[in-house]
Amino acid sequence: MNEDLKFHKYIANCVNKASRMLGLIRKTFTLLDETTVPRLFTAMVRPHLEYGTVIWHPRYRGDKLEFEKVQRMAT
Repeated sequence: MNEDLKFHKYIANCVNKASRMLGLIRKTFTLLDETTVPRLFTAMVRPHLEYGTVIWHPRYRGDKLEFEKVQRMAT
């Protein structure tokens, strides 16, 4: 949170962690089918995106688009 009480940096950090985990999944697993991808996403990526969302709920359009970008990369 910055001096304006906005969470832009924190959201960018969460998105960065989730993107790195998604990249790690892609590097580690050579064969991904439709049953393992949702399980891996739910277990490894989604917690980084959902941690503390009750407090800092992304209400700015740019922040929402950053989260959706990670989810689109996973699909």
